[in-house]
Amino acid sequence: MSELSFDAPVWHHGKALRKGYTTGSCATAAAKVAALMVLRQHLIHQVSIVTPSGVTLCLNVESPHIGRPAGDSRNS
Repeated sequence: MSELSFDAPVWHHGKALRKGYTTGSCATAAAKVAALMVLRQHLIHQVSIVTPSGVTLCLNVESPHIGRPAGDSRNS
């Protein structure tokens, strides 16, 4: 299996496009992890997503945490 190379650009309609993790990829992974942790009620340390180009990314979750619901005050 070959690794992704982020060094060489991809050419599309005469323009050089860079390769790498995008903000959208990170946001998608974060949303998926958040939903799965709420549904499963346990921490998730790694998540995979498929990019629009068909590349599967396996990403580590840096700080998984299940916290209190928003607006749930300890002083109430």
